[in-house]
Amino acid sequence: MRIVICVTLVVFSATACDTTKRKEVKLDTLALDTPDTNPESQLIAYSLEKAMQDPENVVELVLSNRNLKELSPRIGSLINLEKLDVSHNQLVRLPPQIGNLKKLRILGLERNRLTALPPQIGKLSMLRTLGAEGNRLRRLPAQLTRLTNLRNISLDNNQLESLPAGIDGLKNLRYLSLENNRLRKVPRSIGKLRQLQDLNISGNRLRRVPKDVCRLRQLVTLDLTGLRGKYRQDAVRMCSRLKTSAFF
Repeated sequence: MRIVICVTLVVFSATACDTTKRKEVKLDTLALDTPDTNPESQLIAYSLEKAMQDPENVVELVLSNRNLKELSPRIGSLINLEKLDVSHNQLVRLPPQIGNLKKLRILGLERNRLTALPPQIGKLSMLRTLGAEGNRLRRLPAQLTRLTNLRNISLDNNQLESLPAGIDGLKNLRYLSLENNRLRKVPRSIGKLRQLQDLNISGNRLRRVPKDVCRLRQLVTLDLTGLRGKYRQDAVRMCSRLKTSAFF
């Protein structure tokens, strides 16, 4: 039995396949394979209490819009969880036990009050989609760059001032959105993200674009809105050879 979930990094709900607006980019279609022998054992839970009644069979946990101020360490018991949605709450931190979710593929953290992600997030080796826009993130843990299966990251509307120098470790990344942060520069290693197709670094404090961005030969969309004058002209000139729909 195959359950196909179409998601975006904006929402993880009914509008997930709507691509009529640029901001609601269709990021990924995950085919979650469930055993044909007993598909009924695969559970979707809407409360942690329900999930803990059969923790080994829960594959999806939806806790969005619950006014949660903390996430229980018991979350680490859901060892077969593939999708976790805790968006639109008041979380200020994530428990380190989140690193136990070795099979997690989709993590929705949008619209909380997170100021940092725990280093244990680097243990989520199966993670493919991370949505964390609308938080208060100031930095990203270096361990995040270990997630070689990550394809989609949205970190819009945070307070990021820098990116990990080893960001090129995300070798399968296709979508990276960093709109409306406090970035003053982008690491040169971003030019090694050979699979990147969509890059949004608009609305930051950048004065110039590193030449390395123009090495992203798979890039389809490059959003640098906010660059002005000479800096804008330099960016256009440098990246003129890219087959890119650019937004300036």
